[in-house]
Amino acid sequence: MLNVSANLLFQTYVSYQKFSPEDMHVLCNPHSTDFPTFNASRANHRERVVQLFQIFAYLKSTLGNITQEQTILNSNAQDLLDLLGNTTAIIKAVISNLTCRLCNHFHVTSVDIYYGKPARQIFDQKKKGCRVLHKYTQFISEVADLQTHLYRLGHRLSY
Repeated sequence: MLNVSANLLFQTYVSYQKFSPEDMHVLCNPHSTDFPTFNASRANHRERVVQLFQIFAYLKSTLGNITQEQTILNSNAQDLLDLLGNTTAIIKAVISNLTCRLCNHFHVTSVDIYYGKPARQIFDQKKKGCRVLHKYTQFISEVADLQTHLYRLGHRLSY
């Protein structure tokens, strides 16, 4: 579900920010964000689940900020606000599943979370939202590819 809607969310967000097409590559650079790292190929199963939890907690917080900002900046953008709300709801469910997995399977009861630096100026808020959502589309695609790969190997990425 998230893999299908991630690009739509990113494209809808970009359309409401009124960035010029030539500036979008610089302003929405996914490598210029404080998005937590995900290194699935070098991590064991426990580390991978911890990384996923950290990233989804970061996303939940960041999407909350983006939603709050867009409610003020683009209050008539109901399609964008709905996509943000639906994505946040699904991410909350994923976090719940990851929490159960960490606690029940790995006996992990505490995970350090990084929430990123707040953007104070409107332009910086738009730029950060664009970068995070662009990186989010890449991350979700990577997780979906990993899930497919593990499934073919007879494993399942449980969250």
